[in-house]
Amino acid sequence: MTIASEIQRIKTNIENAYDALENLGATMPATEDTDHLVGTINTISGGGGDEITAMNKTGSDITAGDKVWLNQESGYFYNFDVVGSLEVDETTSEISNFSTTNYLQLQTPFNPQSSSWEVMVLFITLNVTTQQTIFKSGISAPDAVGRFGCYVAINQSKFQISVSSDGTSWDLVHDTAGTYTVLENMAYWVKFGWNGTQYYLEYSLDGVTFTRDITVSSSTAVYGSLGVTLFGLNWWDNAYQAPFLGTIFLSGTKITVGGSDWWVPSITKVSDWSVVNFEKQNFSYDLDINGSPKIEYGVVSNFSSSNYLSKTTAPDSWNISDYIFCCKFNSESASSSQVIIIGSIILNTASGYCRTVVGSSNTNLFRISSYQTYWVKVVVSGTTQTFYYSTDGVAYAQCYTGTFTASTFNISKVGQNAGTYFIGSIDLNEMYLKNTSNNVVWRAVSDNSLIGFAKENILNNMTGTVKTILP
Repeated sequence: MTIASEIQRIKTNIENAYDALENLGATMPATEDTDHLVGTINTISGGGGDEITAMNKTGSDITAGDKVWLNQESGYFYNFDVVGSLEVDETTSEISNFSTTNYLQLQTPFNPQSSSWEVMVLFITLNVTTQQTIFKSGISAPDAVGRFGCYVAINQSKFQISVSSDGTSWDLVHDTAGTYTVLENMAYWVKFGWNGTQYYLEYSLDGVTFTRDITVSSSTAVYGSLGVTLFGLNWWDNAYQAPFLGTIFLSGTKITVGGSDWWVPSITKVSDWSVVNFEKQNFSYDLDINGSPKIEYGVVSNFSSSNYLSKTTAPDSWNISDYIFCCKFNSESASSSQVIIIGSIILNTASGYCRTVVGSSNTNLFRISSYQTYWVKVVVSGTTQTFYYSTDGVAYAQCYTGTFTASTFNISKVGQNAGTYFIGSIDLNEMYLKNTSNNVVWRAVSDNSLIGFAKENILNNMTGTVKTILP
């Protein structure tokens, strides 16, 4: 060993040490030498002098806002769900092998309400004479996933679009086809959207110059309660239908709402000890889950006599007589008798009405329609209840005021009572109780849970070693 080689060995070790510290989030000094090494180590913290902790965790154990280094066998996280055996090339962003069981689904449904919007998709065609779906956003229901909403397809070598405003029919646009002849084995960029006065489809062969192929004049927005958004598949006649036959490239695919990017596909490589920043999401429920109701991002459906939510005690044991309670629901049937909530605030449906119980009798609150979303707000002051409802969550109309016997607030059951259950969905993200005497708010979902580059069930099933800097 020469002096020169020993000096080089020490320099290499110091460089490696600084590289490791930088990967752990240390603040790097201007000069990376032995004099600054201890000081650099001491800069590794969670922003408040907290020490790094290394431990084995599952995804459900990580605290919202944590910055973690994740060592996980799965090397990629997506901001979309791959259903079935869809083939995903993480390096080229190619999505292929679509079928009635293989498709891409967004984790948050595309639901633009009254805003302008546009969906752009880059794809390569194969057989263009067979009907096939490029994009579909529709209603979410246990027996009608992806029903009326909006979609763009290829059929008989033509681009085709449909749009619904009422959720029950293709009243605005129904299988309207363009005049351009779609070619096989050709790359296309397609834009499908609404600018406030027109529904349109444009295509391009280079992603720069777009040609209008379909225009339908309409100032009516797409149905406002879309719950499922799919790429490469459609749904009708109670079955998945018309899978896309070609390949979709996520690199040229995105959704904009109101002129701003709403969803841009992300395939994030997470190598050994890569940094993953987890964001807060509402996936912790302050309600007991009974049976197997379907819960996706705080929206509950698939209720039955054994599938429902409950809370046997008042939130935080509140004994209050002055409060505001709010909930959001979407009923699939306006005529049948259904239970939404049973407790201090009783909501049910029957004969085209949302009702409450006053004494021992049902009182009609407001008219309801199938597949329409409603918000109900109840303001309680002493023994007086005042009910309000809304179809957009912004403008509320008073529909009833009356007296009742005041008691400790309780929820009891959500979605079922005595075998009568709700046929539709209830959005827990917008269920809350506000104590008007001190402005303390209870919510059905908690802000203390999280999600990163994976959907909830992937995160909660995640295992591996996590190093986390405590916030």
